[in-house]
Amino acid sequence: MMPSTLSPRSTTSTSSSSSSSSSSSLLSANLPPLYREFLSPLFEEKILCFEHCRVQTFALTLPEKCTQCRTKLTECSMNIPPFEVPSPFSKARDYPCSVVLKPTQGDFLKDYRNGTNLHIALTDSRGTVVEYDEEGIHQDRTKQWNRCIVLDLCDISSELTSDPDWGEYWDMILYEFLSASPVWTVDTYDELNHNCFEFVLSFLRALKQNPFSSLSRNKVKFCERFILPKTTVAAKYIALYRKIIQSGGAFSIQLPLKREKTLTEEVEEDDHLEERKGISNSDEIF
Repeated sequence: MMPSTLSPRSTTSTSSSSSSSSSSSLLSANLPPLYREFLSPLFEEKILCFEHCRVQTFALTLPEKCTQCRTKLTECSMNIPPFEVPSPFSKARDYPCSVVLKPTQGDFLKDYRNGTNLHIALTDSRGTVVEYDEEGIHQDRTKQWNRCIVLDLCDISSELTSDPDWGEYWDMILYEFLSASPVWTVDTYDELNHNCFEFVLSFLRALKQNPFSSLSRNKVKFCERFILPKTTVAAKYIALYRKIIQSGGAFSIQLPLKREKTLTEEVEEDDHLEERKGISNSDEIF
């Protein structure tokens, strides 16, 4: 489903990681409080962006020096201070009553390749992932969904999902749906026709609540409207992440210089402006 060809993830040596860790600790001590948070473990495998000396840099941790002019970042001001690039991935447990998506094996950032099979599932009102595969129904693998794509149903119908009884109704239908034995078992699983995707769409139809039920009647249209837009954004993020890895932890883009106008161009522009004013005044007269 993901319309992107991505490069393989490169590896780094243990000594390199150790050196990077020590320099990050030193930098953290010197950085202003505003920047220190970007060096914490919380930001592991998240993409940071900042701009200095007409260079836009993407990195997994804040470098000690500007990649272009080699100025220490603790000793200079930045055109754009560090910020976290919004990630298209989320933890499934943070999105109750939703549809979630991830690679069948591994995760998006490290393991996904163009053409890799994707796995789709549901979350209940507590954020527990309920999934169906060749081994049947599972409700014990939520931790494996810490970096997934969420199809947040609030985006489709906030009025319906904001109902205080929505979570209770969702769980009730889900329990009835799972109890419909032997529909979702190991024996009934079929890779093409009775799989995880059919499981999710069948549940949405069982809700009998539009627009969810009506939108889940056609697999192709459901993919085009809800899955492809999400995976397209994810593909770009993955490509950027792997570019950073291949570049040794930081990837920079030289921003174009704004060309100064020559004296002749400025005179011609002023003459043209005066000419336009004259035309405007003549229009008002007539």
